[in-house]
Amino acid sequence: MGQPEFSTSMVKKAEKLIELGLVEYQGLGVWFTKPIPGYNKSNEPHRVRADKMFNFSCDCQGYRIKEAKYKNLSSSVWPVCSHIAAVVKFEQLKKQKERLERERQRDANQCKFEFPQEAVHVSA
Repeated sequence: MGQPEFSTSMVKKAEKLIELGLVEYQGLGVWFTKPIPGYNKSNEPHRVRADKMFNFSCDCQGYRIKEAKYKNLSSSVWPVCSHIAAVVKFEQLKKQKERLERERQRDANQCKFEFPQEAVHVSA
């Protein structure tokens, strides 16, 4: 098995999907990517799925064609599409945001300093 390789155009479209807020996690390893307004002919979202091993699949036409070629061995290129690229990047960004928030919380907790009561002296 090969590794997924995302073309420059896939990455650009994936970034646009994320930038426009068109990637939504539905739960249980399923995401929807809504169409980019004015870009797609269809207004239907695409469903991206991931199994427990994070093998992704998409219901878009481009992915299905690449998958068929890969399965019948007429292509050694791992089937991917911009929707899968968007989901992968979306999840990476989400994990990065969660990590930064944990670090921020940790740093905020470390910065709390309270003077011991006996050290506080108020002069009148």
